[in-house]
Amino acid sequence: MTFRPRNSERWSYPLVICFLLLLMVPFLYMRAGRGLGCLGFLLCLVGLIVAASLKTWASVVRLDEHGLRWSGNGTGGFMEWNAIQSMDYDRTQRILVVGLVERATGRFHPLPFMTSDLYQALKGKIGAGPSELDGECRLL
Repeated sequence: MTFRPRNSERWSYPLVICFLLLLMVPFLYMRAGRGLGCLGFLLCLVGLIVAASLKTWASVVRLDEHGLRWSGNGTGGFMEWNAIQSMDYDRTQRILVVGLVERATGRFHPLPFMTSDLYQALKGKIGAGPSELDGECRLL
């Protein structure tokens, strides 16, 4: 089974940021005085948005009979089912990061994203995580 981020995550952020940039164009054009400086600045911002969007679009988590493969946000990995101890989470700066705990070392491996469908599939394979995680993932 292959899981990708929700369409709202893949589309909403780039569209909102591009809309805000379009609102900034007249202001920057009047302030810059020179059209090329403003254009260069906007092209750099659009390039950053495209790079961030591609990271979201490229994120994927795959479940198969051997284990779990994931890639996205500059990270990737593979864990066999028998090497996974449990699911856990890390809450940093009000952001919930869900990941897997390795059985041998106890090391936390964050996943690039979590959807409710992915959570239910993982729950069926390795069991439920902490009760707080179960409540949070129902909202996804």
